[in-house]
Amino acid sequence: MPDEATHPHSHDAPSPDDDDAMSMSGGAIGAASAEAIGVSMGAVGVARATSLTVDSAVLGVMAAGEATVDTAVIGTVLARDVRLERTLAQTIVTQRLTVDGSAMSVFLVAQRIEGNVRTLFDWRGGLAFGLAFGLALGVIRAARRA
Repeated sequence: MPDEATHPHSHDAPSPDDDDAMSMSGGAIGAASAEAIGVSMGAVGVARATSLTVDSAVLGVMAAGEATVDTAVIGTVLARDVRLERTLAQTIVTQRLTVDGSAMSVFLVAQRIEGNVRTLFDWRGGLAFGLAFGLALGVIRAARRA
């Protein structure tokens, strides 16, 4: 495991002694589910955990109680408490978001945000986008049936 001097969040990664813990360095997994998951320099399609630690990885969907992410690209983040650093995410839905450094998202829904995150749509913009998209899709379907 990397030393704490080069990876400040490495102390959050699950240890091999944990009963329901999984740690991956390199490689790719379609889906992972455990009490605690640590991913370093890898790719995961769907990750579900109470505690999730990500360092230099790509994830499709992550669902966690608590998540610490450093340098990642993520499709969807669903978590109660998220800490991001140098991360790009399509959709973030969380109760509490803490950003150390920088993070970017397309859609962001958060009860509380600490730090600097750049987002294209907040919850109001996302709602307006969804309504407009749904209306356009409805018009197209109605035109096809006519």
